[in-house]
Amino acid sequence: MEGVAAGAAVEFKVKEKAVLAYLLTIPEVKSAVKLQRDGRTQEAKSTMRAAVACLPAEVLARAGANGGNSDTLRREERMALRRKMFLARCRQKARPVTFASRTSFKFKDLQLEYDEACDEVIDLLAELRAATLEVQELSLRLKACRRTKTPFSTLPAPEEPRARDLRQLFEWLAKTVDLSHPETLDVGFEVPIGGRSVHLHRVVQWPLTSRIAPGALKLTAPIQHQEALGQLLASTRAVGKVDSDALMHFLAGWDLIAGELTTAAHPVPEPSVLLAHRTSTQGILVATWPTKEALQVVYAAPIVPQPGERVEVEYEGQCYVGILYGVDNGMASVRCDADPPGVMTVAPLSHVRRLDGDLAQEDAELKQVLLQCSMISGAYMRRAAHA
Repeated sequence: MEGVAAGAAVEFKVKEKAVLAYLLTIPEVKSAVKLQRDGRTQEAKSTMRAAVACLPAEVLARAGANGGNSDTLRREERMALRRKMFLARCRQKARPVTFASRTSFKFKDLQLEYDEACDEVIDLLAELRAATLEVQELSLRLKACRRTKTPFSTLPAPEEPRARDLRQLFEWLAKTVDLSHPETLDVGFEVPIGGRSVHLHRVVQWPLTSRIAPGALKLTAPIQHQEALGQLLASTRAVGKVDSDALMHFLAGWDLIAGELTTAAHPVPEPSVLLAHRTSTQGILVATWPTKEALQVVYAAPIVPQPGERVEVEYEGQCYVGILYGVDNGMASVRCDADPPGVMTVAPLSHVRRLDGDLAQEDAELKQVLLQCSMISGAYMRRAAHA
């Protein structure tokens, strides 16, 4: 587009540029152009003739010398045609061609050529003004094209840093992930990072070949995202850049958070990266935890409640006491005392804990009191029935 804009301004011939470069510095020429724009053509021609008549002879000679061969040929053809027409008129009138008539012919021919040159200058000035306006218009279009050239220009300004960070993360993951060795884990823990919490239940995990911690870093994602995330990383590695549609999808529904990872099963703070979903508790984690070995140690510890034990479960911000019936994919099923028969409370295993000694004793005492109240109530109902 820059070539088109430049070509529009330099499309004139060598002779025309030489003449215009000088004429545009003369005040009378500027006045003639203004009169031409105002529709005062005759006054513009008169002013232009007066301006051209004042030009130095060497300037006109140099301008004529710089002209192209095509202009010289056209001028000679016009002069030859005028001579033929003049001679034809003379023959028709049957008057001899004298030296005086030839001199008159040359003067008229030069006068006509002079008038045509003045008209041509005015036309060229008008074309120059139109070309200048076209150059300005093309320059504005070029600036607009430059602003819309980058893919991030479609995003709002606050989104651009997020898009850049997310793109860099996926490009790094695509280079370091080992997609040939996926592993499935049942985690069942809540992961808080940077003020956001996600629940890891049944997940897929890939190792990362990082120089900082070779073989230690893991990419952990919900099992339902295994195929889509794997295809995204594979295509990014093959093409060398992240797909724009996939990037927009993550920008619209996920938040990139960097912070320290600390859980009940992993109490030591560790720098981690989390992609947290905005409308759910799902998350994609980059950290050294969880691992199968670490989860086995946690599940084997006596602190982890076993089915049939009395537990306390946290559900929607409140704690309930009940019996643990089972654990499946990191989710615990608890039969709470406050629920009617047949109702189960399902919560992450990290929200369930065994009752300690004091709480267990209080729970046993409470159950004993409830049993006594039930027995007294039953006896009272039986007496009322006999009465």
